[in-house]
Amino acid sequence: MITPCSFFPFGITYHCPATAFSHRETLPSAAPPPLCFFGCLWYSMRDDSRTVRLRPACRSVDKPIEIVSGGPLRMKEILLTLVTAVAAYLLGCISTGTIVSRREGVNIRNEGSHNTGASNVLRVLGLKDGLITFLGDFAKAALACLIGNLLVPSAFGIEGLGRIVAALFVAILRTGVSRREGGKGVACSTAVVLLIHPLCGLPSILLCVLVIAVTKYISLGSMTMLLTYMVLIWIVCFGQWALCIFATLLFIMCVYRHRANIQRLLNGTENKIGRRVQPQNTEKK
Repeated sequence: MITPCSFFPFGITYHCPATAFSHRETLPSAAPPPLCFFGCLWYSMRDDSRTVRLRPACRSVDKPIEIVSGGPLRMKEILLTLVTAVAAYLLGCISTGTIVSRREGVNIRNEGSHNTGASNVLRVLGLKDGLITFLGDFAKAALACLIGNLLVPSAFGIEGLGRIVAALFVAILRTGVSRREGGKGVACSTAVVLLIHPLCGLPSILLCVLVIAVTKYISLGSMTMLLTYMVLIWIVCFGQWALCIFATLLFIMCVYRHRANIQRLLNGTENKIGRRVQPQNTEKK
């Protein structure tokens, strides 16, 4: 019995334990050559990158099996996707709030809610520094998406894969270089929802602004924005599963990061926008 051994991202590799895999297969022009990730098969590639020779792991079979592919390996797309992920992660490590607060002689990690996001900077240092922090975080997420769009406009049958990967790493998986808590990724998420799908992102952002204007709660507006974005993506882009899953992850992570805010909202103790907190400790410039 021949069973599939591995399938992503190089296609399906079939391995028969009894016969050690013995057949010749011609793949479609759009499909890459198969590759077994579990060491069942050894492969080498000719100079023209179109013929892959597979050798069974079973040493009793001496003759290599040849699988002819109509297209080259997708190593370029894989490498560019990895470069995009690393670049987005490194951009996400830049803490605009920390940079801004240090210029003011304040360690923002010790003030207010103890995170480096634009909301805490706004509360501790005022509108100017809060706006600079928001724009800085917005810019790094926008730059990450731009890099992803330039390097990987589409790959593996997914349109805009580079933007999605960049957004995933800069807005969801990004962490600071240290283990201390950063911001909650609201500014990055705002850039991401606008650049990934403007038709769904713009109304989500406008609704966020409306909620904040009415309730004065930034956390509630942020969660409303990503909930609206997720719902709109599932309606408008149903069937584009990578985008739908990304929007869902974005909302889930937003709720997770705001779990303390949700508890304060339920208790009626959440901080409202405009309420200043005087810094307790200042650093010498």
